[in-house]
Amino acid sequence: MRRVVLTGSRSTRDLNRYLEHLRTSGAYDKAYFNLTVDFELGWSIARRADGATSLRRSLRRSRRARETFPALLELSEEFGIPLTIACVAHLALRDCSHNLPPRFQPSWSRDDWYAVDPKLDLDRARHYYGLDLVTMAMKSDVGHEIASHGFSHVDLGDAETTQEVAQFEIRESYRILKAIEPELSTFVFPKNHSSYLDLLHGAGYAIYRGDANLPIARDGIGLWRFPLGLWFAPIAASPREYTLAVAEGVKRRQVVNFYCHLYEFAGARELTRFARPVFRAVAESRDRGEITPATMRTIVHAVARG
Repeated sequence: MRRVVLTGSRSTRDLNRYLEHLRTSGAYDKAYFNLTVDFELGWSIARRADGATSLRRSLRRSRRARETFPALLELSEEFGIPLTIACVAHLALRDCSHNLPPRFQPSWSRDDWYAVDPKLDLDRARHYYGLDLVTMAMKSDVGHEIASHGFSHVDLGDAETTQEVAQFEIRESYRILKAIEPELSTFVFPKNHSSYLDLLHGAGYAIYRGDANLPIARDGIGLWRFPLGLWFAPIAASPREYTLAVAEGVKRRQVVNFYCHLYEFAGARELTRFARPVFRAVAESRDRGEITPATMRTIVHAVARG
């Protein structure tokens, strides 16, 4: 109902375009499924027209993400489906043991971008620190991948993001997350705005999520570009429509790639109710040998091996 109110349609243009992509793209050796969580907590701040996401909105999003993250992990373990968890690197800290960021005050922000950093720790500012949640994911037997979503969710494609800021966001996120995920190789751009790819390559990343649904392939500087995928949220499509995308991917031997933000679900109950039919469909197809659920890194490695 929310989708109908907000979009005026039960069938979104993005969903139809994605189904067309699955039908017309060249096939892989087999079908794959990936779900990426763009994991931000209170760092979901972003440019909104000529302003920025309000602090109140960011904190509300953080509360939802903290509630829904364990529910999603439980669901992934129930069905044996690994997740790609693209973390804002600051939330993977227990305290502010990070390097000093450069000054960054774009014209649409009233304060320096980094002024929101509470400079506290997990016990006193759980909206900005989430090492407890990241550790929970790393302890899972399912085999989740920790990827980077930048250091503080700066939009690297924004015209006012300087090379100095981009370099800090990329390198500092790599330094922090590499200590948690030794095989760290994947970067997911905030707002899906890919930019500064040379800096990405230089920092040590090998894979990134692109801004369009193109086949997995190496780009001009040697990075692996992963397809954008389809937004996974209650206001974007219904569980049945997502299962149709999974079925189409199986039929066409495609990479079915969904991405989500946990704050888009009202709570753990809604997330579980919404995602369960989709996870069940993927698991049943996997058990029939039709599709392989895997993380971005695992899928790229499989495609690279040919």
